[in-house]
Amino acid sequence: MQRSFATLVVTALACGAGGLSILLISSELPELLGMSDRILVMREGRLVAEIPRSGATEERVVGAAAGLQEAVA
Repeated sequence: MQRSFATLVVTALACGAGGLSILLISSELPELLGMSDRILVMREGRLVAEIPRSGATEERVVGAAAGLQEAVA
C-alpha cells in the first residue's frame, strides 16, 4: 500500500507541475502541507478558510477546522 501511495504522490506532483489542478482530500496534515499550493478548510459543510502555502501551518489548519480562527476565504 505504501508503494501505491508513493506512486500517487509522484503522479499528482507531476500533474500539478504541468499546470493541472489536483483536488486532494485528506486529514493527514503533513501530506497536505507538503503537496498543496493552497488549503481549503471545510467545517460543518461550509468553506471556512483558504490558506496559501506560504501561510499554511498545522496550527492554522487545525484552528480553522475547529472554528478557533477567523475565516480567511
